[in-house]
Parts: sequence; C-alpha cells; structure tokens
Amino acid sequence: MKFYDDIRVTNVSIVIEKQETSDFDFRCEKRAEPGFVAITEGDGIFSFNRKKYNIKSGHIIVVDKGDTYGIKAGDHGISYVTSAITLYKNMTFRDFGIPPLIDSSKNTSVLNKIKNSAYTWDNRQGFFVMETRILVEDILLDFLNLSKSQSLFERKNPRILPAAEYIKK
Repeated sequence: MKFYDDIRVTNVSIVIEKQETSDFDFRCEKRAEPGFVAITEGDGIFSFNRKKYNIKSGHIIVVDKGDTYGIKAGDHGISYVTSAITLYKNMTFRDFGIPPLIDSSKNTSVLNKIKNSAYTWDNRQGFFVMETRILVEDILLDFLNLSKSQSLFERKNPRILPAAEYIKK
C-alpha cells in the first residue's frame, strides 16, 4: 500500500433503499464488493467474525470485499440503504481504519446523505452514476470522521499509523 493514497470510489454498482419484515435473516458468505448498509429504521442483529452486535436506526455496517457477515431483522422489521462500490486500487475500508460498525445516530446528516445517494441512484437522471459516486465519497469522509469516535468495535490502528507516527518525529 502506498501511504499517500486517498480513499476514492472508482465505481458505484448500486445504492438502494430496502424494507424487510421481521423474518428477514440475511447471510453473506463472501461479499463481492465493498459497501455499506445503513440502518434507517428498526433494529436487528449484525453478525461479524463470530460475534453478534445489536443494530438500530443510525448504525452503519461497513463491509469489505470478501467479508462474511449477517443481518437479522428485529421484531418490527428493518429498513436500510445498501450499496456496492469499487474502491481505488482495490483498497479496503480497514486500510483506512474504518471499522465494520459505526454509530451515526447522533449525526443525522450522515443518514440524510446516505438516503440522498439512494434517491439519486434510483432517480437515474442525467449523470446519476457520477453524482452518486461523489455523494458516496462524501459519505466515506463522514465514515472516516465518525470512526474516530463512534466505532462500535475495538479500534484497530490503520496501517498508515506507523508512517504518520514516523513523520511526527
């Protein structure tokens, strides 16, 4: 990895809003593309690395290509926006220190941006792919900022940290 690379989106395959009933129980054995699942209403359980986490509106699941995970809806169902994107040079969210689960419930602007990206994708007007890609890049910047303080996982140091520490000397 080159330490000066930015997190960039080179392609957006889909950004879509979905609603599921209480019997929704999804399991992904191997994620095909990186992306996120932003819970917009309801609650449920997120499974990742053999652990289970309670999720609710405002929580964002961030998955890399190859990740294995599951989402089970709560008693009243679950609504979410899901995406599939391509990151520049096949980098991963973990390369940048973005954890698999972020709490954005205190920052409604992030969920609003995510809903707007789904609306832009679904509307399919003009340059919707480019517009969605730009919106998603802005959302990823929010993820970077939120992951510093709102991670629901133990924070692991990104691989860039040793380089940053070296520069400080």
